[in-house]
Amino acid sequence: NSRMMRRLNILALLLSVVVSAAAADLTLPPLGAGFPVAGQRVAVTPPEYAGTEVHHLVALPNDWSRDRAARGQRWPVIVEYTGNHHLASGSTGEVEGAALGYGLSRGEAIWVVLPYVASDGRGNERTWWGDVAATVRYAKTNVPRICAEFGGDPQRVLLCGFSRGAIAVSFIGLHD
Repeated sequence: NSRMMRRLNILALLLSVVVSAAAADLTLPPLGAGFPVAGQRVAVTPPEYAGTEVHHLVALPNDWSRDRAARGQRWPVIVEYTGNHHLASGSTGEVEGAALGYGLSRGEAIWVVLPYVASDGRGNERTWWGDVAATVRYAKTNVPRICAEFGGDPQRVLLCGFSRGAIAVSFIGLHD
């Protein structure tokens, strides 16, 4: 109902303010390349976007291993959308500039930073929504894929964001 949605939006905004204040002492995992491994962020271009700059980030929990996932261990998943490109506030608008989800997880959950797909489908949008339908499809395709591939628990997925990302929790996250 609309009352619950208002409460969730307020909670998301408050959460982004609290985590943003803590971000000054937050050390993000290093940005690596290749297949995601525990304790680092990795840029991933899904097969549907091969040959483009469209990508998301995945950071696996510190205790993650392929063996543990194969044996059925499941981790919560924190999915983040970034704010707009607005350097005066410290926001690059890029998935690499995200920190909120890691501030929440502190290496104990799978952290994913999803893009807003640009209108031309060739890159990530740094300001506002880009192609809304493509952005929604991207999330609906890749969040289940990430859960299946890395042991994410589909019953424990949290969607969060800062600024534009906080709005995206409702606008993109509840789109359908």
